[in-house]
Amino acid sequence: MPNQDSNADSPVKLVVLDGSSSSIIFNMSEKAEIEVGHLVSDVNIVDVGLDGSEAISNVDYKGLTGYTTSTTLTPKAYAVTVYPDNTPASPVINETVTFAKGGDYGVFAVGKASTTIEALVVETYRRPVATSATLNVIHGAPDASTVDVYLTSSTDISSATPAISSFNFKDATQGVYVAAGTYFVTVTPTGTKTAAIGPASITVENDKVYQAIAIEEDEDVNPSTFDLLVSEIQD
Repeated sequence: MPNQDSNADSPVKLVVLDGSSSSIIFNMSEKAEIEVGHLVSDVNIVDVGLDGSEAISNVDYKGLTGYTTSTTLTPKAYAVTVYPDNTPASPVINETVTFAKGGDYGVFAVGKASTTIEALVVETYRRPVATSATLNVIHGAPDASTVDVYLTSSTDISSATPAISSFNFKDATQGVYVAAGTYFVTVTPTGTKTAAIGPASITVENDKVYQAIAIEEDEDVNPSTFDLLVSEIQD
């Protein structure tokens, strides 16, 4: 089994306890893992460059690469560029991002071409728990403003309390534990019960980690509406 992440080979991990906190000492070969996501509704297919070389090609809107061997990196600072397909000289994102040893990162292009496009980097929790499902939630819809997120057993949220309140664009919440089962996700403007997304049915299982990203619908298909991208991301 891995030291800390799925790209290491040691059967143990070394944890240092100082009486008030703990930290993990990684082995020398530990890498960083990343997932890249295209969440900009008014930009078509993009490529992603690392340190001047194209690393990921042909990512369409709503595309997520997943945590794969092709996105396992030596831990260090990288020049990350995102550019329309086959136009590396015209990046819409050009930022330096540091990936630490043993870390898992979501790197998402967010915003609007009509305003600002930027990289949202989220250090991601991917360790499953045998006794529950784990949810990670990201707000990637720039026009949705501040929202409340409901997780309920039925579509009726009239008397429900939000699972996440006052959730702003680019906010991320990691490690929300829920019992296995089928739920409805509803996203509303904060303080209201008017659904901007959902109710969307999701079924979750113990020992799995799920990522839910609030996004905008494609500008060319259904402007000013919102959607939810849900995927499994456990180690």
